[in-house]
Amino acid sequence: MNSRIANTNKFKYLPPVLTRLFHDQIGVILRQMLNYELVINGLDHAWQKEFGCHCARCQDNGRTANTSVSILGWQQQQLEQHILVDAGGGVCESLIANPDLVKQPRLDAVLLTHWHPDHVADLNRILVGFGRSSWRERQMANRPYLWMREGSHMWLERQQPNVLRQVSLISSLEYFPPGQLLEPIRILGLDLLVTPVTIAHSSADLFPPFGEERLATCAGFIVQTNDFRTALLWDLDATNLWLENPNSTQQAAFDAIAGCDLLLIDCNTWAYHQHANGEPTSHVSFSLVQRFAKALKPKRTVLMHISGHEDAIGDGFGWTNEIWQFEATKAWQTAGLTGEVIVPQIGQRFALQGSDVALEMVH
Repeated sequence: MNSRIANTNKFKYLPPVLTRLFHDQIGVILRQMLNYELVINGLDHAWQKEFGCHCARCQDNGRTANTSVSILGWQQQQLEQHILVDAGGGVCESLIANPDLVKQPRLDAVLLTHWHPDHVADLNRILVGFGRSSWRERQMANRPYLWMREGSHMWLERQQPNVLRQVSLISSLEYFPPGQLLEPIRILGLDLLVTPVTIAHSSADLFPPFGEERLATCAGFIVQTNDFRTALLWDLDATNLWLENPNSTQQAAFDAIAGCDLLLIDCNTWAYHQHANGEPTSHVSFSLVQRFAKALKPKRTVLMHISGHEDAIGDGFGWTNEIWQFEATKAWQTAGLTGEVIVPQIGQRFALQGSDVALEMVH
């Protein structure tokens, strides 16, 4: 499978092994292994806080941001790599508030799960701001890579063309069904491997005028750093049952995720995952997450894209993150599931190495 690579709007086709050679910092391939950590930039659902809602979640004064993480690669005290996964509302503020990125601002690559506004709303602001600040500081700013599936690329090309002028684009050139591993992405170094996996998210699939038939656009990511494996699976819809019962074409993707050290997974609601007409919802519930975790057996599970506004009062509606953590832990232990379940905070970071996952706050 080929990838489409572009500077501004000019596309070329190259063997995948050569893609990283076009980065200005080719020398980092020869560097020593980096220490990686994952930082939570946001964990909220599309609307964060809803205008007119008086629930405890919407009335909480804490800062919110759409679901996003940063992967930071360190060599001693020097930041050598920053990969941003999704850039929705509030994510720029999270990056600005991260003291590590204040001291050593950099952006090497952006990975998009899909094109929805709560995953791209801050993207242009982040790219333009980073370019402007680098120019003022007289620092050479590399053109970041931007990876996405082809359906998301089609949407950005029509709706946010300015974004594509600021990045080196890598598009997957496919519309595969859910549960398929795509071509791995080696970003900057030999010690980090990112493998996209196709997932179903019905509300993100494209119809005309983008194409004549429904096009799958959403991806998760499996991040391999040395001996540590992390899976990023958010904005799943409730049809992704291959995560507990894969068929023969989905088995490889299931096996790549199963037993991972850290699983970050969509958990939009507590129990609601089916509409009144019987149609599955465009996100998964905690009840489905438990089923997936039973099959996948991750060492730790982190709940992302949290809302609960679709749930019933007293059964998820309006819960703060603290209540989510209490109820999730209790249910996890009752079900006898492996590992730990975590409702993170903005700024919380996870070490992507070793047999244990260190948890601490960046800010």
